[in-house]
Amino acid sequence: MKNNYFIILIIIFTIPNLIQSQVTEIATGFNYPTDLEISGNYLFVTQATPGIVSKIDLTESTPTITDVVTGLNQPRGILIDGNTLYIAQSNNGVISKVDITETNPTLIDIATGFNYPTDLELSDNYLFVTQATPGIVSKIDLT
Repeated sequence: MKNNYFIILIIIFTIPNLIQSQVTEIATGFNYPTDLEISGNYLFVTQATPGIVSKIDLTESTPTITDVVTGLNQPRGILIDGNTLYIAQSNNGVISKVDITETNPTLIDIATGFNYPTDLELSDNYLFVTQATPGIVSKIDLT
């Protein structure tokens, strides 16, 4: 009977170690990354502290970080719809957009006056925005 308990304990403590997922770093050198979006072969990453949205090519074995938009005010949330990248800038309460196909994309503000926007989601023609500090979800009509 003691052998059965011993075997059961071995199984209980061994199985979790066998089913753990493999974690692989794909890129390093980001500064305070806060959100991710994938478009095609590219992974877009917000870097809140320096105010940058960068991208890496997921097909490269050692991808290089390329800045897409700089000069942002703590970008937290991003969302890609087609060629449009929407950006929630938390410190100044602005939602902006850029065309990611442009070599030097022009930042266009589409809505202001938010209180610490942090996440974005799109449904139909509405861009939904979370505002962390007051605990509000808002929507922007994009038509």
